[in-house]
Amino acid sequence: MENSPCEKMNISKTIFTSSSCQKKTALILCDQNCVLQKLTFEDVNVLSEKIQTFLCEHIKERDICVGLVMDKNIYIPPIILSFQKLNFCFVFMTQNVCKNTVQNLNIKWILSFDINVEFSVLEDKIILKDNELKLWRCTLDNGDFKILNFKNMFCVIQTSGSTGDSKTIRVPYSCIRSNVISLNKHFNIIDSDVIYWGTPLTFDPSLVELLLSLFHHATLLVVPKLVALNPNYLYRALFQVGCITFLQVVPSLLFRFSHEHIANMLQSLTLKILALGGEPFPLELLEYKINKALKIFNLYGISELSCWASIFQVPHYFNRDNYIPLGDPLDETIIELFSENGQKIENGIGEIYIGSKSRFCLINNDERLQESEFLVNTGDLGELRNKKLFYRGRKNRVIKHFGHKVNLDHIEDVIFKNTGLKSRLIYSNEFKKILCFVLMDNYDNKNRKQLIDKLRVKLIKILSENEVPDFIDVVSRFPLNPHGKICDRQLKKYYQNDSVRSEDSIPASEAFLSILNQYLCIEQEVLLGSLIKHTFVQLGGTSLAAIQVLSELQYKLDTDNLGEFATVLFNNSIEACLLYLKNMKLKQRRLNKLEPLQKKSNSGILNCDNYIIWKYDLKGCVDSSPVVFKKRESVYIAVGSFSNIFTITREDGTLYFKFVFPAEIEAKPSISPCKKFIVIACGNGIIYCIDLEKKQIIWDYTTRDKTRSSPCIVGTSVIFASYDNFVYSASIYNGNLIWKTELCGGVRADLIFNSQSSIIYTGTIKGNCYSLTEQGVINWSYKINGPVFGSPCITEHGIIWASVTGTVYCISSAGDLNWKFETGTNIFSSLVFVENALYFTAHDSCLYRLIFRENQCEISEKIKLDGEISTTPFPYRYENTLYAVCISNMGVLHIINLSTSDIMFRCSLPSESFSSPFVFNNRIYVGCRDNNLYCIDFKKAIKCKI
Repeated sequence: MENSPCEKMNISKTIFTSSSCQKKTALILCDQNCVLQKLTFEDVNVLSEKIQTFLCEHIKERDICVGLVMDKNIYIPPIILSFQKLNFCFVFMTQNVCKNTVQNLNIKWILSFDINVEFSVLEDKIILKDNELKLWRCTLDNGDFKILNFKNMFCVIQTSGSTGDSKTIRVPYSCIRSNVISLNKHFNIIDSDVIYWGTPLTFDPSLVELLLSLFHHATLLVVPKLVALNPNYLYRALFQVGCITFLQVVPSLLFRFSHEHIANMLQSLTLKILALGGEPFPLELLEYKINKALKIFNLYGISELSCWASIFQVPHYFNRDNYIPLGDPLDETIIELFSENGQKIENGIGEIYIGSKSRFCLINNDERLQESEFLVNTGDLGELRNKKLFYRGRKNRVIKHFGHKVNLDHIEDVIFKNTGLKSRLIYSNEFKKILCFVLMDNYDNKNRKQLIDKLRVKLIKILSENEVPDFIDVVSRFPLNPHGKICDRQLKKYYQNDSVRSEDSIPASEAFLSILNQYLCIEQEVLLGSLIKHTFVQLGGTSLAAIQVLSELQYKLDTDNLGEFATVLFNNSIEACLLYLKNMKLKQRRLNKLEPLQKKSNSGILNCDNYIIWKYDLKGCVDSSPVVFKKRESVYIAVGSFSNIFTITREDGTLYFKFVFPAEIEAKPSISPCKKFIVIACGNGIIYCIDLEKKQIIWDYTTRDKTRSSPCIVGTSVIFASYDNFVYSASIYNGNLIWKTELCGGVRADLIFNSQSSIIYTGTIKGNCYSLTEQGVINWSYKINGPVFGSPCITEHGIIWASVTGTVYCISSAGDLNWKFETGTNIFSSLVFVENALYFTAHDSCLYRLIFRENQCEISEKIKLDGEISTTPFPYRYENTLYAVCISNMGVLHIINLSTSDIMFRCSLPSESFSSPFVFNNRIYVGCRDNNLYCIDFKKAIKCKI
């Protein structure tokens, strides 16, 4: 087993001895639209040496294990290379660092980027190309744990423990190196290849992807976590931007892609290798048409002998009725079959054992050098037939769920030991779900849901993440088969019937809450209360949990298009997620109810086609509100979209210019008074300033969280806010920070500026209203009941604010409450004050007009429109009459005569709309979720008789 330090250094020598590769691209970070960052092999070497020097200054020990707590990023390879030079072993750990892991591995040092590590103190930090790498010194004692030997070890892999006790596996460099070299005899990776680094860092196949790229000077492609979780974005990143040639993936994760995307990737001219492992090979893949040049492999292996043990190249013409063999053993690997009494099997069914005479790992506390054959039982059943080995399922009811081993018997035992309840767990191959049925002789059916919720909370606390059932139900008795055994088939029917029943009766938002309760161990009442402003990640949501939540919701809603919701799930609050799903429900209602109405001549809702002057496709939902401005007698329309595309079009609909940003554009852009600059808040938390004449970004400023509100331009400074709880002021010329002020809560509403008093007003998602000076000093703050999503308005009576919960507040310029008004509904609209009246829309489908009476206000008019409204009305004067243009979430555009309160015009866009309209020169500009920005003829519409 002993390999010398010189042999261990081969990883660096292999990479950097060739001068011809130094300028070649080693790593790419890209999203669904563009390449975000690149590192050459020379960059990797320089960074590795920089990190090595930094670590040497603080860590004097050698042959230790260092923890890595970070998401996948392009700096991990240079970090690992620096470890090899210092004789450090490493282990990847999740954010909620396990105390036992730190103690078991005697970890004294941890590296992270943005994550703060518990039970550790910050030792120092180093800047890697604008990214801050932090070194933490652990303060935990080793306790009673045995100190392990990490000499000549490359890394540590930890199994989940779902098949029994968790295992700590120390992987020597010689072991994984041999495996990668053997694999490449089949893959033939060369320096022109692009390898997707997609396997989770805690799963050892990720090491194969990493080392394949390093050994053969191929390019390793990395995507941001949000892109990895969004199948639509991921497909575009891999096959349209990155053009990968090698994809290694767990089958269940491959089938997160749509049918169309899988068909396209199998016909891709760039993809050379598709390697599937971690779960049984999916025979349905062979029903697709496959490019002749594409090689598909079935991989099989265990972490205890890292990483893969066998390989089989699957012929494109393979008969779907046959089983896919596990294939031939890789170099220095032995695969054998044994019966229950330990007899070797040459023909028949038995348990699969994997071993080697030369490569092996150290498991748990084992420190012995292997001098003879090393064999590990896999827990898998296999069948040898005609000298070919086939997979035949898991021994002792151990299945694989999202690539992780899960022992159903073990879960039943844990449930019984902790609750005293008998349960039956089964795995549905059809739905890819773990189903749990708990036996209770007497229970009140009225309290069934509450009982199941309590059970779920209990199970989440006592089981590991991979073991938590996807579905839980209580039964008064177990169905039996003719042999008197529990009938799993009948229990699966119970689940299918329950799913149908749930879809008929539970709205999408309630289903989402139930699923969150299932995976986050948080009761629905708490989610709807104190935690509703928190994000999925803040509540402890992991990448695996996100996949499970999206998969479950996708099934419940009977849709395969939840790509945008994945963005909402990770970027927005639970409240925003619920609103999004509620609007998805509206879409179903619209298809069922509005379209038949449009066929009737007397419905009043017209088809929009006859009134569209032009439309522009932005390739993604246009939730951003457009801004129209005039520059040198020309009119321009600026708007962003969820496709990350930002456009400025001319009045005739032709493109003036287009930018593709790293993330979605949801906020309304801001134009400088001189019309020279346009400022955009991007969903990645960065503010960008574009020079309209040069058509280029002249500066950007990075906040610490997402930005969803429109910036405010005051003189020569740009005032903007972020979900990081800060308001910023930066120079409009160069982006240099002038000041920043911390608030209580992130900002979603647009900022407004009172030029007469030089005061900035803004509200937060925690319900705090603020008045600030131009220098960023807080004059006062006032707490209201509910988050502020819409902008306030300035009146002679005071500053008017609205909370999402439906209360309108009038606060004096000194910060005192003048009055408040309850609407009884939700308000996401900004407030508009025109001709001594206050206008806004609400979720009760109404346009409100409030008028002021002394020290109070009252409703002057409440005009019923078509569907809930989250957008802001636009007042527009035409031929001496004041109109309001509104659009409902269902996409119905309204023109209302504010003098008579009559609805003068209604037309329906093809999809929902969350974009506030803008009217200029008798043209209405509005975004739609069919990916288009629409220009609609106001004059023609107003002359229409409905």
